[in-house]
Amino acid sequence: MAALLRDAARSLAPSGRLALSYRDLTRPLSYPKLRIGPAWLMERCRDAGLHAEHTGDGPRGLHVLTATKS
Repeated sequence: MAALLRDAARSLAPSGRLALSYRDLTRPLSYPKLRIGPAWLMERCRDAGLHAEHTGDGPRGLHVLTATKS
């Protein structure tokens, strides 16, 4: 995920925007899944040079995050 965010940041024009939607699967599950929590994702965005502008709940249990290239 960190590599994906770095690639996205490199590909964006200055002030370009990235929009992500995902499910928070940090709760215990009976099968393996990529577990991404909102705080972790915001931190990885910062590490990649992106400024998280909005994070919130979307439809049907999705989380939405928008970030801009710093």
